[in-house]
Amino acid sequence: MKIFKIISLLSILGFVFLISCSEKSEPSKSEDVTVKDSSGIKFSGYHWVTKETKNIEDTRYFCLTNSSNVKVDTQGNLILKIRKTGDGWSGGEITLDTILGFGEYSFDIKSKSGSLDANATVAFTVLNITDDFFEGMTQTGIRFSKYSEPEASNELEYFLYATDKKFAEVESPQSPFKLTGLVSKHKVGIYPDYLYYSSKAEGYNSEFKAFKNVGSESDITDALTFSEPSDNLKVIISLCLPESNEPTDKKEVEVIISNFRFTPFVPDITKGQ
Repeated sequence: MKIFKIISLLSILGFVFLISCSEKSEPSKSEDVTVKDSSGIKFSGYHWVTKETKNIEDTRYFCLTNSSNVKVDTQGNLILKIRKTGDGWSGGEITLDTILGFGEYSFDIKSKSGSLDANATVAFTVLNITDDFFEGMTQTGIRFSKYSEPEASNELEYFLYATDKKFAEVESPQSPFKLTGLVSKHKVGIYPDYLYYSSKAEGYNSEFKAFKNVGSESDITDALTFSEPSDNLKVIISLCLPESNEPTDKKEVEVIISNFRFTPFVPDITKGQ
């Protein structure tokens, strides 16, 4: 397993940024049905706010999003789309309206078309809202993109921003893994002393840990500040076209996400944690 690659924050200001609770469940075929409640989208038992952007300058990811590209079907699956709206293309994004904390964040995902368009990025982001000085706050998560290797395919990446230290880090698993029509299962663990990432699919299993303490398994020590470990965390799920005008084949893009689950961290009082 290779160590995170350090990237200058100034070069990635447009950078975007992403297991199951049941091993047998898979997202079913999506239906264009929006399941809403009084506060917006309801998905996996939580309330989510959709992101609506009309000007590229107002977007956190330098790509447009539209609430019409966010659906929840009758089976409870989250459907995110990239579609042409007017003269341009826009994606979809939702933000959890509940503050969560240390623990394990998991989700399942697949691409409806069988592969993710080369210009698209889908990301599951856990965002630290403790130091809300601008929208590029410290964040970590799992995504399918090609940011660390612009000429490569949009493969699985684990990422970490530390804006207080003005850098970003990306871990690319040794075995390339792309989003397909098969369900893959992912976890992000946020704990006081380490971060944990896991991805599983048929014939594929990847895990990575980054420890804060010197001398631990990871060489990443100073990087793991997460703006100081915080239990004031929110989740963002997005699909969009960062720094791209349109899909490569000019067709709609759709991903299906299910089984979002949060398992709170329980301190071990015998160890003082």
